[in-house]
Amino acid sequence: MRISMLCLRKVRLSNVRFSRCTLRKKNIILSLLVDGAKPPKVPKLMNNVEMRSRVKCVVDKVMQDVIKVNILPENIEASIPVYHLSDYTSKCNLLKELIKERDEITNAVVFSKTTNSITLTLKFSVSFWIDHGSSKAMHNTDLIPKESYPAVVSDIKSYGLFVVTPSGNAGNRGLVHIKNLSIAGKWNDTKDLKIGIGQSLYVSFKDRDEKSRPILTSAVKDNLTNATQSSLQVLYSYLKNEEMVARGFLCQESQEEKFAKFKVGDKVVALVTEVTPHEVHVRIKNSTVKGIIPGGHQYDKAALKVGQKVKACVLHVNQEERSLELTLKPNLMFNIHVNKNEKLKIGMKVKCEVVLAKNFFTMVIMKSECKGTVAYLPTVMHMNILSASSLSTVGKKCWMVVKHVEGPLVLGILKCHDKGEGFNLTSKLPQIVFTPCDEREADSKSEEEEMDIEDSKKIEPDIEDSKTVSEMHVDSSIPLTKEETKVTKKRQLETKETKKPKKLKTREVVIPEDEKDDSNEEDSSRNSVSEGEEASDSEMKEDPRSDNANHKPCLTVKTGFVWDVPDTLENHDLESSESEDEEQSKQKKVKQLKKSDRIAMAQEEEQRLHQLEMSRLEESQTPQSALEFEALLQNSPNSSAVWIQFISFHLESAEVDKAKAVARRALQVISTQEEEERLNIWTVLLRLEVLYGSLETVAEVYKEALATSDHLKIHLAMAMVYTEANKIKEAERVYFNMTKKFSQELSVWVKAGIFFFSHNMMKEGRHYLERALHSLDKKDHVELINRFGQLEFRFGEMERGRTMFESLLSTYWKRMDIWSVYVDLLTKNNDIEGARHVLERMTSLKLRLKKMRFVFKKFLDFEKEHGNSQSVEAVKQRVEEFVAATLQ
Repeated sequence: MRISMLCLRKVRLSNVRFSRCTLRKKNIILSLLVDGAKPPKVPKLMNNVEMRSRVKCVVDKVMQDVIKVNILPENIEASIPVYHLSDYTSKCNLLKELIKERDEITNAVVFSKTTNSITLTLKFSVSFWIDHGSSKAMHNTDLIPKESYPAVVSDIKSYGLFVVTPSGNAGNRGLVHIKNLSIAGKWNDTKDLKIGIGQSLYVSFKDRDEKSRPILTSAVKDNLTNATQSSLQVLYSYLKNEEMVARGFLCQESQEEKFAKFKVGDKVVALVTEVTPHEVHVRIKNSTVKGIIPGGHQYDKAALKVGQKVKACVLHVNQEERSLELTLKPNLMFNIHVNKNEKLKIGMKVKCEVVLAKNFFTMVIMKSECKGTVAYLPTVMHMNILSASSLSTVGKKCWMVVKHVEGPLVLGILKCHDKGEGFNLTSKLPQIVFTPCDEREADSKSEEEEMDIEDSKKIEPDIEDSKTVSEMHVDSSIPLTKEETKVTKKRQLETKETKKPKKLKTREVVIPEDEKDDSNEEDSSRNSVSEGEEASDSEMKEDPRSDNANHKPCLTVKTGFVWDVPDTLENHDLESSESEDEEQSKQKKVKQLKKSDRIAMAQEEEQRLHQLEMSRLEESQTPQSALEFEALLQNSPNSSAVWIQFISFHLESAEVDKAKAVARRALQVISTQEEEERLNIWTVLLRLEVLYGSLETVAEVYKEALATSDHLKIHLAMAMVYTEANKIKEAERVYFNMTKKFSQELSVWVKAGIFFFSHNMMKEGRHYLERALHSLDKKDHVELINRFGQLEFRFGEMERGRTMFESLLSTYWKRMDIWSVYVDLLTKNNDIEGARHVLERMTSLKLRLKKMRFVFKKFLDFEKEHGNSQSVEAVKQRVEEFVAATLQ
């Protein structure tokens, strides 16, 4: 790069060559070129860079298919093809868009070398191979049989794939014939495969052909030695690539890239923009970020409509689509989190539920231990498997084994796939240090300004005519008139900047030492302040940022209110007088307006305040004072959630009486039509009296609640409050009264059974079962026995529960829901053989084809999770026999 530079002392234009730039030290190294001489060529330092070594480099130029870099510290030129930025094609394209000049890259690996070029790679598969691969395979110049090498597809032919491996002294090239592909037999032409240039594979050396060319194979059986290592490595590298891409997006200044600031578990408010049969498209409120709600994560009953406002939770940030994947399920919105959990240990077996199934990972949420924690399971067993597994479906329950914990990132594998194999995910992975756009602009602007200021100061005394000024620019094609106008504009800016501090000085109170007349000083200070205000008003119309330059620092709050903070006590009187003058001037302006204009201004102000309160409520901001709660309640008086937060605010300060008073006030304010909201307040008031009141006050509130609300709901709330307070006898008395008064309600008997069984009172619970069978209609007996049978399995005796289900199924053998619950209960209690026996009985039933399809699917899923390959084949054989019998 050749630069024209102005020599400051003698005002002479000299040619220099750019050698190196150090961003941290903010300096550049140049070499002076003799007139007429050509720039010296950079010495070739290729031999200093070894194969498979990790290097640090700086991006020099971003081209369409390659990234030009300089290896530090010798500034050796190298290149990174775009397909070498990641193991995944979609991430390669994203990283290419995000990388800018002067970005630093660490731990890049030398992939191949020629006499004139060096190729670097950022593929994690190569880094893992260098750290954990065979040292014999890396240091041997020739390929070793039965050794697996990371490879990159360099060319695609109809008969096979040409690949390059980072082995030997410069990298080896070989052919993977179509017969040796991992999916051989499905295709006759490799061009029909979904494989592109730069695809990452693992290849193994088999032999050499007649022309001594290496014969390679990418079959999984020849490259897979540790299924746990390979599957977790693919999963880990993909998630780490996503993290790196997310950092790149956060460094961008475009509004379209703001989607990257969202994380898993964030709560958002969205507006529905489009409803399709399979998914719902939304837009995040107050932004341009788009989102998608899959069919399995929508409301169960109510259908969404265009324009509807919903509260959702972020499940995944889709970087390729630049959108968010959301859920509306309440059990996920309030439980899901990605926080680090100290209780989580490697090797722990955890029950989980599938939340999201993607090509390279399956996202699950833990249900038993560390409830709500997000974990990731692999869907690809090996890098050479080009199609992802489709075994996982949203909502499926499974058991996983925790294998890797790295901060909030939790990786695991299915329990049925765990073979106890060792693995290692530690590696010096390549990283891109993205430079934020504001820092790039700030650095460039500061450098230009410093150079311009220094040049102008040093050159101005020595310049005699305007021609010497034109030598400052690098490109000689720029006209002289533009340069002159540029210099004059800079001088004007400098004069404005020197004038601006004078306005600020007039706002300060200066007390001279010789004690002059106070009145004259005050008059002069007020006049100067008023002149400064008039000038600032005129400037604000032209530049909205002038207010930040003229006013003192102030404390800003998210709601939009601003409190001025005086710097010293001496300035307090001046600030107060200024604020009074400003208020008087504003009032005069308002009075001069017409009545209609004043009404419109008042309505706009009211609407603005209303929107601020709504945004505060929607963003779930917790007020910090009683006044803020009062302001929030003015906008949502019927919201029990806000009232309960207000009550909790007083309880945190041990003000029980104020908390009770707020609850009483809420019952007076909330409309009688809002039954659920009032029930929530009654429940809180009952809880307050049970915890902090006496028996008389509890009975009084209980009686008052029964007089104004639904009796059944109040009884249930009272029983729940007593149970939470561990007052078992009082709760038992409430359940006894409920079962007498609402003996025809199935839910009452079921809740009573749950209470007794969960508190280890089996005898009382079975007695209530007998009472329920005498009180309820016969149509409710099946569901009653079903629920109490589940309680026996969970809290009581397993054999008694088995007897109850067997008696049910002997009569209602067509009820698939009872069969399914029975199998699940046996499985949860580790009675695998018993569950298998029940499933075999189910396959012999004579039912409709739809129900039998459900039976065989459940049996197959059961064997895949708890059986082996032989049992899976046995189930498939049963399916074939059933189909053959059906077709006859």
